[in-house]
Amino acid sequence: MKQPANSPQPHLAAPKISGSRPDVPVYNSQNLFAAGSVIYIDHQGERYRLQLTRQGKLILTK
Repeated sequence: MKQPANSPQPHLAAPKISGSRPDVPVYNSQNLFAAGSVIYIDHQGERYRLQLTRQGKLILTK
């Protein structure tokens, strides 16, 4: 079944590190942060904030 175009899809990239597992998806941060510098992740009933800093680092807070 075809999904709607606006449905979130993982943006996969080929693993670049030798020895990485090919069965684990890799998400491109540029795609994750396309709409801004903050995204939220719901995990086991808790909401986490993932922020991209001006220096290009990631900060994960609960």
